Amino acid sequence: MGGERTWRLAVRLHDLVIGEIELDGNTARFALDDSYLRMPGRPVLGQTFEDDPERVRSTHQRLIPWFSNLLPEKGGPLRDIVARQLGIHPEREFFLLAGLGHDLPGAVTVSPVGAWAEIPHMRESPPASEFPDEIRLKFSLAGIQLKLSLLKTHRGLTLPAGGEGGDWIVKLPFHDFRKVPENEYSMMLWLKESGVDVPAIDLLPAASVQGVPPGLVDPGAKVFAIERFDRRDGERQHIEDFAQILDLYPERKYQNANYESIGRILLALSGVEAVREFVRRLVAIVLMGNGDAHLKNWSLRYERSGSIALSPAYDFVSTIVYQPFRADNLALNLDRSKDFASVTPATFRRFGERIGYPAPEELETLAAEFAAKMRAVWSGLERELPLSAEMAELVNGRLRELPLARAG
Repeated sequence: MGGERTWRLAVRLHDLVIGEIELDGNTARFALDDSYLRMPGRPVLGQTFEDDPERVRSTHQRLIPWFSNLLPEKGGPLRDIVARQLGIHPEREFFLLAGLGHDLPGAVTVSPVGAWAEIPHMRESPPASEFPDEIRLKFSLAGIQLKLSLLKTHRGLTLPAGGEGGDWIVKLPFHDFRKVPENEYSMMLWLKESGVDVPAIDLLPAASVQGVPPGLVDPGAKVFAIERFDRRDGERQHIEDFAQILDLYPERKYQNANYESIGRILLALSGVEAVREFVRRLVAIVLMGNGDAHLKNWSLRYERSGSIALSPAYDFVSTIVYQPFRADNLALNLDRSKDFASVTPATFRRFGERIGYPAPEELETLAAEFAAKMRAVWSGLERELPLSAEMAELVNGRLRELPLARAG
């Protein structure tokens, strides 16, 4: 890159130019556009920018947290695959964002300003990948797990021409943990049948999904498919996750916040019903043993009307069914503790008091009632789920023993 050239990216929200990212040497700066700032009723890019919209934010070596969170996470296979295909070192976030900028999470896009002959290529050897280079990926999805953004057509799910523009996410099996797609499908179906807002989901043979490279996944293995809630009827819906909202880099998704932090923001921006839905999902996390409900697994969705809602649920998995995580705890503190066994209905009354909920005792009742509902749904659903007997029994053990489950 040489350091002598300044590179610029225009940032758009719903096709409206709202700002610019500039890279000068190793310093990246982001500023919102004056015309956007003067716009009455302007759409929100992110809550962190609303606090001080005229501030120029700068960082060294990487993008500011809000944009860094749009990229596949460092150390994950998707980041390595797209970096290799773009010919960019995985650490060079500015140029990764430029290469993926037409298909990012939410309604934000970025594009080069001025004449770019090409994205500057890295000098280092690209990381090895099992993913064939002839299958191009030009989308960005946050997270560590290998996943694909696919298009649903009358022929089923397929990788879009050009590698961008998908409206479903397909998650591939983990090499290290068995039956993760079956696990996630089961937990999400349990949530959905219990009345939680869940997108359309499916569990499919890998061989039925067009675009999954041969050899990457056993054709007989299952993949988990979920409809993207940031795409609706061909349009982008703007979202941001709570790491973005709290201005934290992805690697800090387990730090610097607790579930009360999320609850306060939901109450302020979305109101009491969003908090009640959040409490239902927290109850579910405890009952199923999901120790990975970190900040990036909660999002806000911005409607064109200006309203802000808690997004549909996603990434609900029972982590405790895997041997390394049998003693797993909550990803974030709840009532000053991460211990699943310490959570009772009274936990949610104290939660309500801490976030300023107008009637905290309602949340205690809600938690007990929803725990009972989830137990009842599980008893009728368990035999239909694609879980091993061992996995199902681990969940059954929680429903027999946890104080929150017994209280219901």
